[in-house]
Amino acid sequence: MAKERIYIVASGPSLKGFDFSQLDDEVCLAVNDSLVYLKRVAGVVAIDTEFYDRYYKYLKLSRFPMYAVRKYDPSDIKKELGVIEYPNTGVSGVEMGEGIRHGFNSGYTAIGVAIKMGYKDIRVLGMDLTNTGHFHPLKPTLKDFDFSYVIKHLEKLKKQLPKGVKITFYGKTNANMFENKPLSECLK
Repeated sequence: MAKERIYIVASGPSLKGFDFSQLDDEVCLAVNDSLVYLKRVAGVVAIDTEFYDRYYKYLKLSRFPMYAVRKYDPSDIKKELGVIEYPNTGVSGVEMGEGIRHGFNSGYTAIGVAIKMGYKDIRVLGMDLTNTGHFHPLKPTLKDFDFSYVIKHLEKLKKQLPKGVKITFYGKTNANMFENKPLSECLK
């Protein structure tokens, strides 16, 4: 039986002013720093070791699963925290074996985790794919990151989605290969 919907909550500026309490009763995967804005999470996805350094004490006390894709050798801090590190099977698409493809973006990785978890209705919030900042002041903006690279991998991902999986982006985004809806419609 297919699982219900899951929300992937990223950190794009389209979430500025969003009332996160609307998601209190929903299944959510937090992407990076959005973790601190959500009351309840089914897991957190972060591919950067700096995230685990920044929230080490909080994550050490947490009881939710943490997911990443192993880019290189597993880090000691991720091992200590019990992060579930999927083997990296490449940079784009969906791998239905043991691993998840990387995509060089934590939001992209979170989509792979949601698919692995068996969700069919994947709703992505705040994955704007721009260099215009975050909705929060917790992490600096990557001014020189080329999001066109991630967008190309999302295009490949769409062609390889397992049957019955629907991905919808809510808010402002450059992920035009998927259905895009206003943020106000994310709970409908």
